[in-house]
Amino acid sequence: MPNPNTQLPKNLPIATSKSSFSGENLNKVALLLLVPTGLLIIRSSGQTWIELSVFSFKGTAEWYGKVTLVSGIIITILGGISAFPSASSRLKNFLSWAGITSSLISVLLLTAISIKLEQISQEIERKARSPERFFDGTFLEGLGKALADISAEISVVIKPQLASGWRTTTILSVVALLICLITKLSTSRPRT
Repeated sequence: MPNPNTQLPKNLPIATSKSSFSGENLNKVALLLLVPTGLLIIRSSGQTWIELSVFSFKGTAEWYGKVTLVSGIIITILGGISAFPSASSRLKNFLSWAGITSSLISVLLLTAISIKLEQISQEIERKARSPERFFDGTFLEGLGKALADISAEISVVIKPQLASGWRTTTILSVVALLICLITKLSTSRPRT
């Protein structure tokens, strides 16, 4: 059993508020995580975002995918620059705001794609049931229901769906936005 009266040596390091896991170090680690996050955004922006039965659309085939690609590049540069303490604080500040803005724009674009695709899917489903409404109240009502059922089955095949590339890009863009916001808020706070 240790002696409670034993004195500790004076040169032993004792945990203080400036531990190795300080907020500044956590910010550096978080900013460095932006490098792989940005690289994965770049990669996933070129993957399939929307799938149809026989077609697939890649993100970078349209302007909104290219915007997300540029966002990934900005995020990667921000993460890389943060590794260099000698980099200009103005450059870091500019890239930080550019990262927040581009990530936010990407998240909004990706959300808009999801909403629009859902609207298109609902419209396809509604139109597939139109033969039933056309023959409703006539002696051909049974035929209308049969045609509507066939149309509904066909519409399932042609209905567009979000692909894994879209989901990956969305998740990574949200992660990048959160890292940028958290690090920006923690570095802009006055230190006490």
